Amino acid sequence: MSIKSILLEATEYADGTSLVKAILRGQVVGISKRFFNSEEPDTKILDKFLQIVKTNFDKPLQNKAIVLLLNKAKYIDNLKYIDNQIIDATKTYFNNINKSKAKEPEVKKLFDKFEEVDLTDSFNQEFENRINRLFIDMAKMKSNDEYEVIYPTDEEGWEVVVPKTFAAAKSLSSIKGLGKAYWCTSASSFNFNDYTRKNNKLYMIRNVKKKILYQMDWGYAYEYESDISPSFKNFRDKSVSINEVLKNIPLRVLSSIKNKKGVSVVDLLDKFKNEKGEEKQLDTVWKYEELSKKQFLDLIEQYHININVINSSNKAININLETVLSDKNYKNLIKFFLLKNGNKKFLYIDSKEEIYDKKKRKILFPIYELKENGKVIKHDKNFIAKENLPEVLKGKIFNPKELEKPIFREIKEVKDYLVSSNTVKLYEIKNLAGIRTLVSSNLYSFLKKQIESVNPLAPSQNSTLNSLYKIFNSKRPMVALYFKVINKSSINEFLLFNTENPFFIYKYYDRYEMEELQKKERFTVIASTLKKEIDPEFFKKYYQSLYNRLFNKEYNLNYNNRQDTELYKMLYIVQPRFIKNGNKFYYLPNIKQKIYFCDKYKDIYKIKRDGKYFVLGDFIVVDKNNKVTSLLKKEDFDKFNVSFSDFRVNGYYDKLESFTIKVNKELVNAAIKEKKEELEKTKALIRKNTK
Repeated sequence: MSIKSILLEATEYADGTSLVKAILRGQVVGISKRFFNSEEPDTKILDKFLQIVKTNFDKPLQNKAIVLLLNKAKYIDNLKYIDNQIIDATKTYFNNINKSKAKEPEVKKLFDKFEEVDLTDSFNQEFENRINRLFIDMAKMKSNDEYEVIYPTDEEGWEVVVPKTFAAAKSLSSIKGLGKAYWCTSASSFNFNDYTRKNNKLYMIRNVKKKILYQMDWGYAYEYESDISPSFKNFRDKSVSINEVLKNIPLRVLSSIKNKKGVSVVDLLDKFKNEKGEEKQLDTVWKYEELSKKQFLDLIEQYHININVINSSNKAININLETVLSDKNYKNLIKFFLLKNGNKKFLYIDSKEEIYDKKKRKILFPIYELKENGKVIKHDKNFIAKENLPEVLKGKIFNPKELEKPIFREIKEVKDYLVSSNTVKLYEIKNLAGIRTLVSSNLYSFLKKQIESVNPLAPSQNSTLNSLYKIFNSKRPMVALYFKVINKSSINEFLLFNTENPFFIYKYYDRYEMEELQKKERFTVIASTLKKEIDPEFFKKYYQSLYNRLFNKEYNLNYNNRQDTELYKMLYIVQPRFIKNGNKFYYLPNIKQKIYFCDKYKDIYKIKRDGKYFVLGDFIVVDKNNKVTSLLKKEDFDKFNVSFSDFRVNGYYDKLESFTIKVNKELVNAAIKEKKEELEKTKALIRKNTK
């Protein structure tokens, strides 16, 4: 989307229905019917979106803001990510886009990128801060009459002031030794005047001694009277939680800040009224405690929770867990937490052991909602991800990528390529959160278990496992196809990852299997799982790389050659990871790498020997005298002033220790001789591929 296209005028949209019609007719620049995810358009979402735009932007800018924000959202479900920060950044965009400085190449790149990134991208905040600094308005406060003192400076240095002019806002937003805050209201006179409409005061909470600076407002400038609530921003212009506010600002200071009705911030911290007048607990007001053995046993008895624990010897343990929980070793494997938020109460079991019910059915993602009437609701993985639960709990179960906005769509075109009937649903998934949302808890639990088995310091020789680990832990984009097969008696599922080395996961009887998609023969597994054939033309049209792996013989031949080449490079071309102070540092996690190192350098380097064995660790250093030393403990790394990160290795070894391997001299000679023919062949491939 170009700046020029954003500035095109659009039809005035009275409500969500008129906006839907405009989108379906192709009248909104950059937006097509795909915006609705192939679902019936939800006009209520669009009504709310239009209300936000009309409340925050003057009429001449409203249509332009609608086009820009819809393009940044990309899909209707993403409109919920439009918050105060996005609105502020969008205002900054329109306030400065037509200025001559905005046309300078480096500045123009910032505006272009802001148009392109989606609503959840951290660049939105960065854009607002950088543009506000580049286009900062000049003003100087002339007297103390330009601000109002709400809370005079106390003995600890706390004070609350309200600027009446932009010059005062600019001056009071700076503290010596801390710098100037990133607030748009102290960078742009337009933003200051915009935010202070309707007598909406900007409360600056300052402590010069402690170098603390917050800004708060009630939201009168944009919200209806019934919607007002305190909104806090820190020095970096980021919204902060109530917990942070309570932790860093004394209650006596907060009590001085009151709304138009005379109600103080402190009075509204615990709860405020939502649109229906019902009591709504603030998001961050969570209390949670770790339960003792007795507390846990009493709780599951009180609520009749159906739990058995399986110990490390894989034997079911009766519900009276007294003996087990008294075991010191077992205490570290399972913990119980009670979470409370107002009248909501949850039991969460954090266990490294598998948990089953009395019928020996595995319990996945064990979190239970405890109702006041004594009933219990067992929730699934998506509830934990979506529900407003403490971040510390979510962090125990998911990584940040799993908690992002899910990105997926149903591919209805596949029905035209199915040989038999229509019990298959196919989804294209573009992020890890999408997988978490769509696949069953059993399949997702299988994926998580596979990830836990990977040692990041010594990647597995199983390429599919390494690929899955990268999907969970790298920032690279991904595409997966998820087949859901719905039959009268069951639901089957099949997950296909369209990576450089495609692999798939399918259910085989009562367990899941993960295999590399190497040859066309594996396509029969897809067909048997789906209980039908898919015309290869489907893959050729929509997923060329998958088509190549399944049906293109020449591509597969070249691919296998490349794999052999990479394997040879990994196992037999042993080079230092880095050189420091004349010392050469190697990382040799694989036994074959150690064998080849010994063969290549046995007459050059002084390798430690034990009779007929060479002794080598995973991390080794060759000093200036060609002496080889294995780095086995933290002290060894410290001696040479190096760390794991110097070896470009992710993760860590338990207790910062590695282990030595004894390599038989005869084994070295035999292995090298046995591989000679294969190595020569592989070398030829390398020469061919590097020409």
